[in-house]
This record gives sequence, structure tokens and C-alpha cells, in this order.
Amino acid sequence: MFMLVLPPLSSMLAAVFDGYAAVAPWVDLSTTMTVLTAPTVAGEQWARLGVATLVWVGLPLALGMRRLLRIEIR
Repeated sequence: MFMLVLPPLSSMLAAVFDGYAAVAPWVDLSTTMTVLTAPTVAGEQWARLGVATLVWVGLPLALGMRRLLRIEIR
């Protein structure tokens, strides 16, 4: 549930706050993905996609695996 609320919240924060709007291309996956529809994609845009994917896919995956490996099997 928590991970379903954060991505839209991140997009809303980018629209409202100017300070977060500078960071949003690096952490907001929807902002990053819209740039990739252009005919040419620069290296920085691929880097932004990698960072955003790491934040929204890699980090939850790592935390979930850690939690899964630490639970007690009954």
C-alpha cells in the first residue's frame, strides 16, 4: 500500500514545490519515462532512468528481500 501512494505523491510534490522540481527528474519515474518517448535520448536521460528505477524498484526489492530473509519460519 505504501509503495502505491508514494509515486503519485512524488509527482504532485514536483508540480507544487519548486525545490523538489529540480530533483524530480532524478527520482520521479513518471517524469523520467516521458522524456524517453523522444526520438533521441541522451546519456543523462538514461542515467536519470537508472536512478529513478533504483529508487522505485531496486530499493523496495532489497528491503523486501531483507525482510523476507529475516522472518522466522514456523
